[in-house]
Amino acid sequence: NSTYGSPRSDGTPNAIPGTASSFPSLQWNNRPFVSSLELMQVPYSKSSRLLFDYSLDRHNTPAIGNPYDLIDVDPEGGILPQREGSPNTEYNHLLNFFESGDNATNFQRIFDYLHTPSPFAGAYTYLNSLTFGSGFGTEELHPPFNKISNFRDPGKININTIFDPAVYMGLINGHAGPTYTNWIASRRGYGGAGGNLISFNPDMPSFFTNPIRPTGSGDIVPLNSLARPDVELSLLRNNQAGDQLLINTGYTDLAKDSRRNSTFKYQSVQRLDNLVTGRSNVYAVWITMGYFKITGAPPTSVNPDGYQLGQEIGNDRGEVRRHRAFYMIDRSIPAAFEPGENHNVDKTVILRRYID
Repeated sequence: NSTYGSPRSDGTPNAIPGTASSFPSLQWNNRPFVSSLELMQVPYSKSSRLLFDYSLDRHNTPAIGNPYDLIDVDPEGGILPQREGSPNTEYNHLLNFFESGDNATNFQRIFDYLHTPSPFAGAYTYLNSLTFGSGFGTEELHPPFNKISNFRDPGKININTIFDPAVYMGLINGHAGPTYTNWIASRRGYGGAGGNLISFNPDMPSFFTNPIRPTGSGDIVPLNSLARPDVELSLLRNNQAGDQLLINTGYTDLAKDSRRNSTFKYQSVQRLDNLVTGRSNVYAVWITMGYFKITGAPPTSVNPDGYQLGQEIGNDRGEVRRHRAFYMIDRSIPAAFEPGENHNVDKTVILRRYID
């Protein structure tokens, strides 16, 4: 095709900047998916409209501004063109997995229910296919679904607990993505900290106010100011400046231009689905017990129960006594819960150490 210049020695189109460019490809995964996030590449259009709806990244048109917004308004006061049923989508033939809110589609929630099965032994308990091949109450466990997860992800890194830049760089493995400092700022969840990986904010209860966690839990927070929309809890979050954090915009070579091809734009985040998790099953718990004087006080918003914490006992004599203990808790061990009752909760505690 002479429109795209004389072919290069390897036979690919010779993209000439300003006059021609390589063909933008349409990803069609006619194979088993290797990552649940590959659903982002499934066309929204029916087959008769696919090539009609197909588009490059619409940020460049610009048909949209920010995919996280429900509606974009252009500078001249008009509503920018939207795709019916898929507003603000970056590619006109794909769904928008970034919009989130009360009046949004919240497509990103589906990823909480999907995963790539682990290739490691010991990740599942397999049930006898003869027993679960038929019968009442076993419908969802018929082969090849006759397995139960052990709630462990062998080989996956908990992205919330990465503390070494070398581990993070090994995870990214040369792919375009945020720096380690930028990721820490996103996980911290408040303000920029420049080069400081730990930036204390006296109005926040933790250095980890925005870890990766299940969508739909954005309002399960101690402060209303920490509530976040679903997408901000996931790998599809933004970088607190309105731009996508783990989405690849670094490829600008015409043969793999992320602005022309959703394959390259979403590549960095899609691969992470099989490499990281935000779930831990084993927790280290430190408990320190101190003894304080309690005095009665008029109920206030700070002390609604009418009691006030006083001086620690022994502090005035230099004889403070505290008791410390360390525990390892395995949440994957089934435990019954009933308020006021202790059933088999102790089985989840796999290590106990009393320090003093």
